Amino acid sequence: MMRRKSKKIILLIGSIAAILSLTQCDLAKVSLSQALFPAKVIPFPIGEGKTVSYTVDSWGKKFYVIYLNIEYTDWNKAFLDTKGHEKIPYNVSIKCYHLKDGQEILFYESKHSDKTDERHWFDASNGWEPIHPHSPDASGMSLALKGFDLPYGKYRCDFKDESPSEIKANMKAAGIVATYLEISPYIALFR
Repeated sequence: MMRRKSKKIILLIGSIAAILSLTQCDLAKVSLSQALFPAKVIPFPIGEGKTVSYTVDSWGKKFYVIYLNIEYTDWNKAFLDTKGHEKIPYNVSIKCYHLKDGQEILFYESKHSDKTDERHWFDASNGWEPIHPHSPDASGMSLALKGFDLPYGKYRCDFKDESPSEIKANMKAAGIVATYLEISPYIALFR
């Protein structure tokens, strides 16, 4: 009977140690965070001059990435039939704040534009499945814009669209029907 209790105690202690060690691993932290608190995807209508705010609650230090999600009526048709996706004159400014003790502490500020970015937003991407597609053949791209470490706390990023008015026509020619923002935990193998 005593031997059986010893095995249970050893198993319990081993399980607790394994769980604690996994919570220190980036892969486990990010995977658990993505499963329990999926990132929200919010509309960011480029070409309308709006400012959109996005809040993030970080439950432990993790690397986060800002994504621009783009919905195409038909991605294959847009990229095979037109070159409109190469001429999209975007201009967006970003300010991110740490919300602490009733204060807003600016920790990141930048401007992104098709003229100044090292790579064009619409060149490289990951697949993204639109949540509420605007057409039956809709598909999407998710483009990483910026990444940073966020310790435990509450954060807000404000995205201001400063794009020229002709961007709407360029987006229509490229088959883009909607754009969204997402800030999500990310496993950064290379930074």
